[in-house]
Amino acid sequence: MNRQKDDPSEDSNFRALTTTVMFNDFEKLESMIKSAQFSRYIKLIRFSINLDGKENRSKNHSFLPSDNLSLMHVAAFYDALECFIILSQNGFQVDCQSADSLHPIQYACYSDAVEIVSYILQVKPSEATFNFSDKVFIYLFIILFIYARLLD
Repeated sequence: MNRQKDDPSEDSNFRALTTTVMFNDFEKLESMIKSAQFSRYIKLIRFSINLDGKENRSKNHSFLPSDNLSLMHVAAFYDALECFIILSQNGFQVDCQSADSLHPIQYACYSDAVEIVSYILQVKPSEATFNFSDKVFIYLFIILFIYARLLD
């Protein structure tokens, strides 16, 4: 299925799903997953996030694309733990890849989503040792260090 820019209902469906996850409205997400209107969009890797919307972030986002993401990536970036878990329970993998082969844990680390990182590491510990690029690895290392300190 090709996403056409001139289809306003399709764009509004993507926006509605993104907004629902962004605000961690897990009850609404559960009903959207069951809805025929949204079911065909849920699994697509066509969602976007606003990297500039996060406070205290570097303006160099070249290593972290903001488009062509799954809803898992969106939930990870916006620290929407309940939505992340619901998506996981509905067939999404915590280590799914974006169109650029990036994982949700990379977006969670970038946005300091410690709960998401913790959840991912509980259900898929191998994500901690996945061979990420050097730039992304630095963010992952920092967040894992912070998480370890919180456990002390």
